[in-house]
Amino acid sequence: LVVAGSWDSTIRVWDARAGRQISCLKGHTDGIYSVSLSWDSRMIASGSDDRTVRIWDVSSGKQLRCCREHNGSVTCVSWSEDGRMIASGSDDGTVGVWEASSGNLISCCEGHEGSVMIVAWSRDGRMIASGSDDGTVGVWEASSGNLISCCEGHEGSVMIVAWSRDGRMIASGSDDGTVRVWEASSGRPIRSCKEKTDFVNNVSGAVRLIETTSGKLGYQIDRSEGPRPFPTHIAWLGNGQLIASGTDDQKVRLWEGMFFELKEMRRSKRLKTA
Repeated sequence: LVVAGSWDSTIRVWDARAGRQISCLKGHTDGIYSVSLSWDSRMIASGSDDRTVRIWDVSSGKQLRCCREHNGSVTCVSWSEDGRMIASGSDDGTVGVWEASSGNLISCCEGHEGSVMIVAWSRDGRMIASGSDDGTVGVWEASSGNLISCCEGHEGSVMIVAWSRDGRMIASGSDDGTVRVWEASSGRPIRSCKEKTDFVNNVSGAVRLIETTSGKLGYQIDRSEGPRPFPTHIAWLGNGQLIASGTDDQKVRLWEGMFFELKEMRRSKRLKTA
């Protein structure tokens, strides 16, 4: 399935293989910033400029819940892996944690001084990482909303965050052009990679690979020439020793060592911007 939210306040669900629209979900009263498909693909969460989080049934297209506690636009939503909870970020600076079955607010995480741009769950569903345009990454206990740690170091908005599989580290990307790795429990910085660009966001594009234990750039696959690279995505790979960070210049890189040195570059015609 492909799920897309639109500024016309609708959500459209597509069959990716057939290329046809399955349904159009209506209920929001303003533009939609974010959609998230549950891990079992049975439900959709959406966040909107109308300040609500809404939960939808994929098969019927019906709205199941409407969550109304944020005092600002809902900029991002994310499902816990077990499908029981939804995290939402808002430009009111808070992170909401919702029970999917009832739509009730479980906890409210307060502490950011700017809009929350991205939220991500740890695999065990106990913690949430949030990135904000105040330049920080917050790590929160989902059940209570308590702040576990605050990761400070970015000089711009934090646009994307991703957990390591073991929940011990968080990678973040910022429009300051850096990808940083943090210890989740303390907020201590572990690694920093300075990209030759000025933006990092959550759109799939080309990929750089970063080894977290050492930090050197090992290889890069470059499909095309173009304007200044636009880093767009980060994800942990395999056993947690590598991080992929994506850019829209169609490049793939592997980083190694403390200073993120480029060792090898390759080209590929198979990479496509999603």
